[in-house]
Amino acid sequence: MASIKNLTAVAASAGALIISAGVTGAPHAFANTTSDPAMNGTYEFHYDGDAHVWDTWTISTDCPQSGQCTQHVTGKVMSRGGGYTAQLADGKWTFSAHVPQGYWCKSTDKYGPATESFTYGTSGVGVNTETADPGFCGGATDTFPFHLKKVA
Repeated sequence: MASIKNLTAVAASAGALIISAGVTGAPHAFANTTSDPAMNGTYEFHYDGDAHVWDTWTISTDCPQSGQCTQHVTGKVMSRGGGYTAQLADGKWTFSAHVPQGYWCKSTDKYGPATESFTYGTSGVGVNTETADPGFCGGATDTFPFHLKKVA
């Protein structure tokens, strides 16, 4: 049996993440390898617990030597305005978009304007946070875990 001393830094980090998630009940663990943040390819977008493919994302990563990595993200459903630019910070990719009909308000039974934020790690595990505009549904916020499954 290998000792902890023989684990690589990545394996040790992953182990710490798994242990942390198990102990604290943390809902989202972003496993990342910041030394290789590229995720170039095509991914199916799935909300956790739902087999339905909600969208197909195409991701193209650019990491110039300056270290300021970005991703261009497009999707069949969510590509309003030609796609989005995700920024890499603390090992997680993040982008946001204002969506005219992006929030379902349960109390009014209507869709209304919202900001949708997507945060995900190179593992494809992520969170979509939808926040209704202040004048709609009281600015309510919902969080939906998701995962990206690479298909090409």
